Amino acid sequence: KQVAFRERLEEGPFEQAHFHFAWHVPDVRHNDIPALDIISMILGGGKSSRLYREIRDQKALVHGVDAWTFTSAHSGLFGMSARADSNQLGQAREAMLVQVDLCRERLAKPDELTKAIKQFTAGNLAALRTMQGLAGDLGSNWLYTNDLHFSWKHLESVQNTTPEELQEVACRYFTEANRSLYALAPEGTLKKRTLSTAPKTVGETKKTVLPNGLCLLLRRDDSLPFVHFRAGIKSGLLVETKENNGMTRLMSKSMLKGTRQRSAEKIASAIESAGGHVDTFSGNNSHGVSLDIMSEDFALGQATLLDLLLSPAFDEREVDRERKSQLAAIAQQRDHLLSHTLKQGRAQLYGQSGYGLDPLGSEDLVESFSPAQLTAQHQLLTAPGNTVIAIHGDIDPNEVEEKLLHATSDWEAPTPEILLPDFMRLNEPSRKVAKTQKEQSVVTLSYQGATLGQADQTVLDVISEALNDMGSRLFLRIREELGLAYYVGTQNFSGLMPGCFSFYAGTGAGSASQVEKELIAQSKRLAKEGLTAEEINRAKAKLSGHKKIARQELGQVAFSACMDELLGLGFKHSDEEEARVERVTLDEVKEVANRYFGTDNHVVAISTPSS
Repeated sequence: KQVAFRERLEEGPFEQAHFHFAWHVPDVRHNDIPALDIISMILGGGKSSRLYREIRDQKALVHGVDAWTFTSAHSGLFGMSARADSNQLGQAREAMLVQVDLCRERLAKPDELTKAIKQFTAGNLAALRTMQGLAGDLGSNWLYTNDLHFSWKHLESVQNTTPEELQEVACRYFTEANRSLYALAPEGTLKKRTLSTAPKTVGETKKTVLPNGLCLLLRRDDSLPFVHFRAGIKSGLLVETKENNGMTRLMSKSMLKGTRQRSAEKIASAIESAGGHVDTFSGNNSHGVSLDIMSEDFALGQATLLDLLLSPAFDEREVDRERKSQLAAIAQQRDHLLSHTLKQGRAQLYGQSGYGLDPLGSEDLVESFSPAQLTAQHQLLTAPGNTVIAIHGDIDPNEVEEKLLHATSDWEAPTPEILLPDFMRLNEPSRKVAKTQKEQSVVTLSYQGATLGQADQTVLDVISEALNDMGSRLFLRIREELGLAYYVGTQNFSGLMPGCFSFYAGTGAGSASQVEKELIAQSKRLAKEGLTAEEINRAKAKLSGHKKIARQELGQVAFSACMDELLGLGFKHSDEEEARVERVTLDEVKEVANRYFGTDNHVVAISTPSS
């Protein structure tokens, strides 16, 4: 039994401080666990939670924060985790402990408790969306409790939790003697509800284009009482230049931070009180809004989606807060050596436009963007003809179409003309070595690839999958036989512009040149010989498995349909991927491999230690 506060502080080659509080709690069957689960939701369950609202949004002490419970058959932990700038580590720690103390000193408000219970209920039901989730639930129930129905009994206990129970449990476990802290900081910064059993209906996706040009993709699937909204707008790196690079990311993140009608706190509180989740996203070709909610709260979900999509406020203080977070992400990406090196290779391949740009942008540019600029860019891009909204779940597609027709009848804007950046084919090899403070090297070898929807893309996907496991020729040759790499693999990136196929390996400081030669040799062998029948069949089986798993999660199905339609592939593109993969032949693989890899015009990017 722990009898005193424990603390361990360490330093490492990182850009931000990462720290975790933990308290010992009983095993999963204990009567106090439901209350602890609810406390974790109140403290860290989403953007309207106490920690996120007070520590991240209002005091701006952290970049990310949450609370959690870990339970097993024997004992468990209650914890809080956060990321912060190193100079704010102390303040962030103290501010988080203040919120824990408030759990001990005050009763939770009834509306706060109701919201947390609904969040927890929705989260547990969401885990049952896939066969994997159902199997995991049954397996963990039996492993930890010998009761296949334990999770449902636990959910019932959670729904009957009272504010008094929360306070009593907080006082019992959240003591200083029971608390531990672990922090990892940058070097040189430390001083020392019941489900229906009625038959389920899964319908086909219905595509409708409204009079204003807005495309709707509606699909009924009432297997679970959820609705998944996905709204995508064509944008991303396709509309950015070296003068405004990173604007899409900042714009999309700021869209979530309040509208002309409601504050960010009110939006988060309303959605999370309904057990829902809302977020924005941005990428190479698009940005948008995703929202998941119980079907009984469909009206709230629709209203919130359209509010965020059409009426973001771009409040100066909120933009500054998201700007700070994006600047931190730019700094932090240097900790991820592989992704950083792959980006360097793409910059060599594409230059300072299109996919050669970093979606996060640069520090100088991100610092310069004003709310007025974000507003202007949002108004330019947010046109019904440039937008696709997919709504999948427990819905009536005809009713939803009527609701959206009425709700968007006043939305009129000209569709922006989005021209693809100029793209020049490589006519000579390129090589760049960057020095880092890390102890390992990363080598990437990149070739120009296929565009989205091109037949070659599917063949390259098969090739990439065949080279990406522990039985692949890359792994067996470079890691097992030669002992040169910690990891090795490939990445096939496709876009509306020609894509990028990369070979990569992580290796020791002195082995980068040898690994580079071996990667080139393997690409040339691939160009000459193609793959074997065994390699192709294994790759096809894995790709088929990946697709089947992805289709189990309806939110992902909605997102794929939304993106495929938005980018001109048609909303059925992902559904038809398995058939395209299955049609790939040995001769096709050899021909495509020779065409893409049988050239010396490639890009090599290497990150290696400075010493």
